[in-house]
Amino acid sequence: MANYGNGAWSSDRDAESGSGSSGPQHRTVLRIGTRCALDTFPCLPERYRARETQSHGKLGQILLLVSTNEIWCRLDSEVSGQVWPPGIVRTDARIVPLRADQSPTPPPAAIALYPHMLIEGREGFVGKLQGIVVATASGLAGSLLVQVRKDLDGSISGPSDPLRLLLPVEGQEIMVAADWAKISETNHHLRLDATIAQVAHGLVLRPDREIQQDIWNILGESRALAPYIGQFQVDVQDGAVTITGQSISGRLRSSLEQDIWHVSGVLSVQGNFG
Repeated sequence: MANYGNGAWSSDRDAESGSGSSGPQHRTVLRIGTRCALDTFPCLPERYRARETQSHGKLGQILLLVSTNEIWCRLDSEVSGQVWPPGIVRTDARIVPLRADQSPTPPPAAIALYPHMLIEGREGFVGKLQGIVVATASGLAGSLLVQVRKDLDGSISGPSDPLRLLLPVEGQEIMVAADWAKISETNHHLRLDATIAQVAHGLVLRPDREIQQDIWNILGESRALAPYIGQFQVDVQDGAVTITGQSISGRLRSSLEQDIWHVSGVLSVQGNFG
């Protein structure tokens, strides 16, 4: 069961329950420091779709404008050719806005997010930044992906210490509201305008293998889908589910996708049948 903070999770609640005019909201996890493909976002400006090298690369940094939830991605790619001195890899870096209506470059107010950036709540250090969760259709940030610290036992001073509230999610990756983000005075840490209690109620990003197993279980329990289960292949990456298989009727496909959305932790569903 997903837990939520005080009012900051309306978009995630809609995604979990499937409410809203367009049904569940598909979301994508962008992990800072890993390779990514931005052309999977339908809102990406067309000028970045002409060549794969424009939208693919290592995500070295994300710039977040908290007031609008807009983000810009710094993509790094190794550049071939002679480099001096030998052994030094030259890196080509480019800033890519996710939406066509964004300015090409981020404004000064945008917060720079780095891999494994330290995260502080109002009452202390809570973990490290892993990435950001983005609404796939709009390209707007919804959540920060934070790995909760693992050393809580040695840091809790007593029964009244707020850090005790993090024990149920110790070491796990959780999603907390992106609009809590504030840069610290030292410019090295990211501060959250939230209490430890609010952070502790963030939505847990479940391990992909657990989500995959739950999907197989729920499909096996469906009388309509069980006869076809041997034809399906289910892949899960950071909560994004891709199911492939032989062609099935539109009714069965709709039933299949609805069943998958009922599995806790699913952020998006894509079906490839044919």
